[in-house]
Amino acid sequence: MSTGKRSRIYSGGEMKDPKRIDKIIELLRATWKSTPTERLGQLIVNVIRTAELSRGRRFTSLFYVEDEDLTDALKDYFKPQPTENK
Repeated sequence: MSTGKRSRIYSGGEMKDPKRIDKIIELLRATWKSTPTERLGQLIVNVIRTAELSRGRRFTSLFYVEDEDLTDALKDYFKPQPTENK
């Protein structure tokens, strides 16, 4: 039985808004569908590396990337495909 203590330890002691999960997953889904040849691991690494280069900021490890930073990086990386009018 989980007491929730483990998640508080890894999140720095503060509870994070669970609503962020669906938002991040939807953005990840849209981004991945725009680059379907990439594997999930490739996509996440490429998103983070692109963010590092464009912002001149180095993340020490993917483990420590905050959800807000990942969301911003996904938004920067995501390129919606233009729709054709027929």
